[in-house]
Amino acid sequence: MSGPENDPSDRGAQLRLQFTDEVEPEESIIEADDGLVEWLRNEFENKLRVVGVYSENTFEFLYVNPVVREQYTRQEFAATGDEFVLSGRQEDSYQERLYHLGSFEYEVRGFEEGQVVRVPVDMRKGLIISFEKSVNISVPQFIDQLKRRHEIAIC
Repeated sequence: MSGPENDPSDRGAQLRLQFTDEVEPEESIIEADDGLVEWLRNEFENKLRVVGVYSENTFEFLYVNPVVREQYTRQEFAATGDEFVLSGRQEDSYQERLYHLGSFEYEVRGFEEGQVVRVPVDMRKGLIISFEKSVNISVPQFIDQLKRRHEIAIC
């Protein structure tokens, strides 16, 4: 169904895309990652594709595997960031009401060559982790471990 709430062009300010390694610390939207990127790189090694965080109008890549970085244009990175910002805004509370299963905790998208996990931190902020499809993990256990080990602070 089409409507103004579903129109990405009507979302106000344009999404700001940034890479942590390209911005000054005061421009970053993450206050602290509590060792998250290092832990994920150790956990998944070269099978880790992307670690990103999003806020209402910004998507920041904390880590991008060099092979992945070569595969995408800046516009493609912006489009994927925009997708996660929009889906976080519109879907989480709706799904909580729809399914009667409690609070929305994470989402997994599976593709032929990889998986993407979105973990909301609150209604407007969250974390994105992508890894190759060959990674064999229990997602609920992984999310529990991630939340126990790391305090993610997003501006």
